[in-house]
Order: sequence, then C-alpha cells, then structure tokens
Amino acid sequence: MFLSPSFKDHAFHEESEWRFVIFNADASGPHVQFRPKDNVLIPYIDFPLLSKTQQFTNDFVREIILGPAPHSELSLNSMRQFIQMKLDLPSQTVRASNVPYRQW
Repeated sequence: MFLSPSFKDHAFHEESEWRFVIFNADASGPHVQFRPKDNVLIPYIDFPLLSKTQQFTNDFVREIILGPAPHSELSLNSMRQFIQMKLDLPSQTVRASNVPYRQW
C-alpha cells in the first residue's frame, strides 16, 4: 500500500506528475468532497498547494500535458481556455500526451 503510488507505467513518464498520498485520512469527515466521473461519485480531499499568504505566479507552471481522453481535442480546447482565463498562462502551455487513449 505504501509503495503503490510510486509505480507508474513508463508510457506516462513524460508527464512527470507529482502524487500526494494521504494515509489514514478520515473518509467520512466534513473535508471530503465529491466529483462525478463516468457516472460515479469519486471522493477526494481538497489539498491546497499554496498557503493563504502565497500568490500563484506563472513560474509555477511550465507545461500542462493532458492525459489520454476520449475527446482529446475538446479537452485541449477547454484546458487552454481555462488557463488563459483563470491562470493567465499562454495557450501554448497545454499539449496532449503521446499516450493513446484506451477505454478499459
């Protein structure tokens, strides 16, 4: 259980993602939120990356690589719009992963 977050398929190496894993979290506490995905509610805990006194700057994000998706062009367009409007980053910051989409 402790090592599983460190294993990742080599095909996703280019994404260089960071994973935060919380063990022994109270899954029924008021801090648990839910998001829909594929007709299922997924529980998650909102984890701020910045303290309340820190400000987001463009230096935090160099590139955003979107993983495989069934509608990759739609995903790219919506992410580009989001980063331009909400993060004030150029749309060239976003690109699609080279990993093909597979619906398991």
